[in-house]
Amino acid sequence: MKYWIYKIKCKNNEIEEFYIGSTNKLSSRKSQHKKNVHNKVSKKYWCKLYQFIRANGDWDNFEIVVLEAGTCEEPDYIRHKEQEYINQLNPTLNSIKAKIGVEYIQLPATDIAGNVIQNNEIFVNQVEFNPK
Repeated sequence: MKYWIYKIKCKNNEIEEFYIGSTNKLSSRKSQHKKNVHNKVSKKYWCKLYQFIRANGDWDNFEIVVLEAGTCEEPDYIRHKEQEYINQLNPTLNSIKAKIGVEYIQLPATDIAGNVIQNNEIFVNQVEFNPK
């Protein structure tokens, strides 16, 4: 199976925030991201990445940069590679760690101000998260 590890970044190089993701269908994944930016009924509408995109010139001001492309047999390999890039580059717009088999750590969803989001409602300073 083909895979891509990618970075979503602003075309304005003065803006340093970015997102790291992975997929086995890059064009489909790009379309999903683009739709999620404006789909107000989706839980993902309020995630940090999409709020940041809307606040900084919208999708036309962002680009997907392929960091790695290849083929592999195991889907977990892709997630491990994605997590390696996350660990190395420290993206500021990722809300969760890469899903690896049964290992899946959900960080609380937050908006760009750091407020916790649950069921599309924003809770200001309700939850403090301390990763180990």
